Amino acid sequence: MRLKELLKDTDIDSENLKDLDVKGISRNSMEMREGFLFLASKGSKRDAKDFIPQAARLGAVAAITDAEIKNTPIPCLYSENFEKTISKISSKFYGYPSSSIYTIAITGTKGKTSVSYMFEKALADLDMNPSVIGTINYRTWKKVLMEAPNTTPLEPLLSRILNDFKDEGCKSCIMEVSSHALALSRVDSIFFDAAIFTNLQSDHMDFHKTKEEYLKAKRKLFEMLSNSPKKNKIAVINKDDEKAEEIASACSNEVKKVFYGLSKCDYMAENLKESEDGTSFNLNTPRGEKYFFSTKLIGRHNLFNFLSVVALLLERGFPYEKIKTSLENFSAIPGRLERIKSSCGFSIFIDYAHTEESLKSALNALKSVGPKRIITLFGCGGDRDRTKRAPMGFSACSMSDFVIITSDNPRNEDPISIIDEIESSIKKHFSNYRRIADRAQAIKEAIKMAESGDFVLIAGKGHENYQIIGNKKIHFDDKEQAIIALKEMGKE
Repeated sequence: MRLKELLKDTDIDSENLKDLDVKGISRNSMEMREGFLFLASKGSKRDAKDFIPQAARLGAVAAITDAEIKNTPIPCLYSENFEKTISKISSKFYGYPSSSIYTIAITGTKGKTSVSYMFEKALADLDMNPSVIGTINYRTWKKVLMEAPNTTPLEPLLSRILNDFKDEGCKSCIMEVSSHALALSRVDSIFFDAAIFTNLQSDHMDFHKTKEEYLKAKRKLFEMLSNSPKKNKIAVINKDDEKAEEIASACSNEVKKVFYGLSKCDYMAENLKESEDGTSFNLNTPRGEKYFFSTKLIGRHNLFNFLSVVALLLERGFPYEKIKTSLENFSAIPGRLERIKSSCGFSIFIDYAHTEESLKSALNALKSVGPKRIITLFGCGGDRDRTKRAPMGFSACSMSDFVIITSDNPRNEDPISIIDEIESSIKKHFSNYRRIADRAQAIKEAIKMAESGDFVLIAGKGHENYQIIGNKKIHFDDKEQAIIALKEMGKE
């Protein structure tokens, strides 16, 4: 594709450019080949602009940069709105792949991954050949393309993946859209058919700084949905979230807005029955139907996730019986209250909860089914939002029978200092806790304490199979460690 054509409708003046032919685009200088366009910006650790000479030697014909630079071996074109420009260029280069796939965006503080897994199961059963871009990996209904470096990938990787999905015959794509991706314009040129809002809680304040900016990022998705050229667009919004109306107000009249929840709304659940084996309920629809559903998932937060999926599928016109059969056979979400049963009569739950609200949701879910005791293990990540540490400690101790505070991903912080901050909120109020910095040992101690009827919650890392200590990523899997501990104690 001609470079001038790629740069149309961007903030780069291409009038005096040579008529260059672009054969590929990438942010990685090592991926450059003859005729490639190098996308060079400053990252958290390195500045890609330093690698322009290397990119040129490998065949790059030009570079787009986030700052003006001179005396370079290839033309360097400065974009003031770098990520927005890259989004436009990438989508155009790959032929606007999202225009050929039914694309569902999921945003919200919590629930994105759970909702994506439920959609994937249902859409596969409904012959929609689903693909997923999310926190765990990027995959089609047939294979995993790659592990996820980001919940929502940067361009041009995002458009390249969507193009691969199209080539693989995917009819639908479920995309977890993070607030970072929205704020940084990573998805600005993606055409969405539907958007789901799960909830808004306090998180990522180290990035967004204020709750207003965090909400603004979430609203942007629904503004984008309004501007999408797709037809029959649908916004599915959690009515019971206090920001529901503010999210809905971002939608234009071209978008059909539907609400789900437990209060009076379009898709309202009632007559709930909750147990250790799952949840059942009646569902009222805007057309007056009354449907019955049950799910093997436990907890109110999972009920809301379930409702969001059902609401969109019913709005799309899929048959109730097929939706019911598919979702009632769905049971496992990696690292989201993922259950391990013990021969000694207690259960272990692995969960990704790493904020105060998500930890409280997980504990409320477990408490709702009446365990004998709850033993909670958690820590907090280093180099991340420190304001959540003390509140998480208080919530854990107030809602659990016993708590073990341990290490999570300390990164470049001292694990003991992180535990000290967590403990600062509880040492004057609670005594039902221990500090064990070694996470593997902490898991063993939590399981050693458990008796018949107890629940052990191992929170914070969920599906992650690593720990980040300093600048090193080492293999560590909470589920693996729990199973090892059970076997060592003869409790498996």
